[in-house]
Amino acid sequence: MGAPADAVRTDKVDWFLPALILVCLLTLLTVDTIYFWQIRRRDLAVARQMAEQGEQLRTALDAAEAANRAKTVFLNNMSHDIRTPMNAILGFAGLAQTHSDKPEAVKDYLSKIQVSGEHLLMLINDVLDMSRIESGKVTLREKTANLTELLDELKIVLQTDIRQKQLDFSMDARGIRHEQIVCDKLRLNQVLINLMSNAIKFTKAGGRVGIRVREAEGAPAGFVDYCFEVWDNGIGMSEEFAEHIFEPFTREENSTVSRIEGTGLGMAITKSLVDMMHGTITVKTKQGEGTSFTVALRFRLAGDKTADAVQSSRAIPAQKPVDSLSGRHVLLVDDVELNREIAAAVLEEEGLRVTQCENGREAVDTLAGAKPGEFNLVLMDLMMPVMDGFEATRAIRSLENRDIARTPIVAMTANAFDEDRQACAAAGMDDFLPKPFRREELCDMLRKYL
Repeated sequence: MGAPADAVRTDKVDWFLPALILVCLLTLLTVDTIYFWQIRRRDLAVARQMAEQGEQLRTALDAAEAANRAKTVFLNNMSHDIRTPMNAILGFAGLAQTHSDKPEAVKDYLSKIQVSGEHLLMLINDVLDMSRIESGKVTLREKTANLTELLDELKIVLQTDIRQKQLDFSMDARGIRHEQIVCDKLRLNQVLINLMSNAIKFTKAGGRVGIRVREAEGAPAGFVDYCFEVWDNGIGMSEEFAEHIFEPFTREENSTVSRIEGTGLGMAITKSLVDMMHGTITVKTKQGEGTSFTVALRFRLAGDKTADAVQSSRAIPAQKPVDSLSGRHVLLVDDVELNREIAAAVLEEEGLRVTQCENGREAVDTLAGAKPGEFNLVLMDLMMPVMDGFEATRAIRSLENRDIARTPIVAMTANAFDEDRQACAAAGMDDFLPKPFRREELCDMLRKYL
């Protein structure tokens, strides 16, 4: 006999609840999988980011360590190179005091002190030049110049060093067909002097150095392309060092050049100036045989009218003979007593009368109380207490007595940059003489205005 139907139905399995539970579990597993996959992806992204940051930090650390090493090397070089001429200055000054009864010996000591002082000034100028170039404060001031005259002046500047090392010097300027060009004469001169000084420095006594100038083809109308080659048969450079010659603070370290002083900035400055002039500079060198630098520059040709105008503006006021300085009266304004003592000694030896002031306020008061024509020239320092040279100049130019207000004023200052010259001119000064000055430079300035 069969089982009741109700009993059979009661025994059937209900799959709905297990299915629901299974779906929930699968959903939860899927959500968990997705969640953990996202967490994993985020962790991987964070890990990659940390790895990249770590690499950047390592790169930055390496760069910082390299910069620190370069700074250390530079400071060591500068410490050595500054102390060397300072040692000579202090040493020979002491010897001069000890042997004051021997005029010839003292004269020799003073000559060596002057040479060492000029070398020290060169080191300082190199460091300041590089700093100003890197900060973008150096700009080109282009005017018409005569290229042949520039080379003649370069030859005069280099003569002393060439004679001292007994070098054979040659200048080939036969390639110049267009003399009148528009350029920054000061910076072009600086480039050529840097290269020639380098050639002289690294060429042994009796060697040969020179410069060749040739005009290249292909310049557009109104322009001219010139190549300046500065060469020597000196000690040359290794190929490895030549690749870094234009980098700041680089000097080849070997027994041949270890006693040659310098900041390692000369070629970096030269390269920066050539770049500013939109030119190129290349080097060819071989150890023991010599070095050749080639500078390629494009200049604008100067028109006849421009050239004539520049020629007339270049005309230097007729210099008066030394006798004409005698009896002239100069107002010397400087807050440093030693500076006044040096300048006053030179002025008085030239026959001038000197009145000294310690600051700009004293200078203004002295001129305001003077008679017209009593003072023929003012030599004005810039950085002074109470009243600086700029304020003093503006005050003098505003004096009621116009004859006194027009008294020539020459800035005589250690602030020797182009912007200082411009600031002096804007304040109303007539001229500019940087310190430390040479006696002949001061006398030339005196004759110009007296």
